[in-house]
Amino acid sequence: MTQHNSKYDFSDNAQPIEKAIRLAFRDSLLLLKPPYPELLNANNTPSDFLPFLAGERGVIDWYETDDEVFKRETVDGSFRLLQQSGTRAGLRESLNALGFDSTISKGGTPYTLEVEAFLKDKPLSDETSGRVDARISTYKSERDGITVNISRQSEGNQYVAVATEIGITITSEPFVPSGYTSEANQVIGTHNHIRLIATSEPAT
Repeated sequence: MTQHNSKYDFSDNAQPIEKAIRLAFRDSLLLLKPPYPELLNANNTPSDFLPFLAGERGVIDWYETDDEVFKRETVDGSFRLLQQSGTRAGLRESLNALGFDSTISKGGTPYTLEVEAFLKDKPLSDETSGRVDARISTYKSERDGITVNISRQSEGNQYVAVATEIGITITSEPFVPSGYTSEANQVIGTHNHIRLIATSEPAT
């Protein structure tokens, strides 16, 4: 039995071209930089790999319309939210990740919770409401009944402004063709304009 001491062991019937291809592929693979562990880091993984990482981590409410920053935050916090499933802290954090300021309290009967979710700086839409329902359904305890109230916070400031406009108007005799007469009076006047402005942001 022949023992091969070569780094690459080829069968006796391998052709030279086959040996060259194998050597080329093996050497090329050794030069590649391993993608791990950054590939599984939600903050550093390539954006094209984010949907696959979200699926691997069991992210339920994945939306392609979300911006990349929000997608990375969703994937990064998925394990933490799953660990807190069934707790009020987990529910609160899952809603806060959607941009809500939420409070969760015990309901009037056993195994019930009341959720007050206030949206701070995003529009309140049917899609947003659906995402809240999906989050609560995913991270609540199976036996708990949930009552949800969603509203949008709005802040407004009142402003009072005073503006003064002063102008001088002078009229003079216009051009008059020869043979005609025209009369014009000089007028000097002032004009004061006072305006009160009040603005506030309405609830959307």
